[in-house]
Amino acid sequence: MEQQPSSGPAGGAGKLSTGDLVAVAGGAVTLIGSFLNFYKVDDGGFSGSWGGWSDAFSLMPLIPIAGLIAAVIAVSIVLERLSEVSVPATVLGQPRQRVDLIASALVCLTFLTFTVRSIESIERGIGAWVAGLASIALVTGVVLRNREHPIPGVASDAPGAGGAQARTPGAYAMVAGAAAVLVGSFLDVYGAPDGDDFTAASAWEQDFRPITLLPVLLALVAALPVVVALAGARPEPTSVAGQPWSVVQTAVAGWAAIVMISFLIGNPFISLPGIDFEVSREIGFWVMLAGSVAVAGGAVARRRAPAAASG
Repeated sequence: MEQQPSSGPAGGAGKLSTGDLVAVAGGAVTLIGSFLNFYKVDDGGFSGSWGGWSDAFSLMPLIPIAGLIAAVIAVSIVLERLSEVSVPATVLGQPRQRVDLIASALVCLTFLTFTVRSIESIERGIGAWVAGLASIALVTGVVLRNREHPIPGVASDAPGAGGAQARTPGAYAMVAGAAAVLVGSFLDVYGAPDGDDFTAASAWEQDFRPITLLPVLLALVAALPVVVALAGARPEPTSVAGQPWSVVQTAVAGWAAIVMISFLIGNPFISLPGIDFEVSREIGFWVMLAGSVAVAGGAVARRRAPAAASG
């Protein structure tokens, strides 16, 4: 079994390593960038700008959540290295370094999808670039930090690592959910009344992608190894980039659900005072939402199954 650390790397050492500095700076600037303008428009009498915390373009609440995660990673490193505050060595039963690595990678991927997004007549603001580049620095710093202070070795009996976990209800839920997310992305996801910029759009519409394709990517990454294992072609991997596959899989699947729930809460299109753009969520959206929740639920169920059996 995997050994859990009793404390963080060199806690209270009073000095930040190179990896620490890069991660802290990246996390802090990522949060700052989230408050700056992500998108802006100035087209004659029609002008406006939207920061990462604006309820428009699916920014809210996904960008605030990602920015706060980046900040938490940075603050935890500072507290661990420069104070006597006791920082938990584990989060949800996993070494905090591992959680930081996976979380920072998901945060970076999320910010970059907003950075590269191209919306007709809308320009990218400084915040999209600052947060996107800073999130890359965050991941880089966490990777360097983990090389300086290696994470405990991967458990050889990680749940979901091989064929024994392939044919379970959780596995089938993941496969069905990922298929639903993919199919739903080709259906009408958003709709608007006639006369607006569009009447219906799938997740592949230029103004919405790659944001709306992020849950598709995440769901497929989490579920495709399960599909391969169920087909008997090869068992699921035990680890990815040195981390237990079951942990990475659950995190990726969970983030797919969080992204879709954020889309449910936030405004997917433009928002300006006195101007109302009515955008409805169509059948494709609900199929994608249900599928992402199924993928996440299946991944959690698979991780819990071995524990329940052994208990």
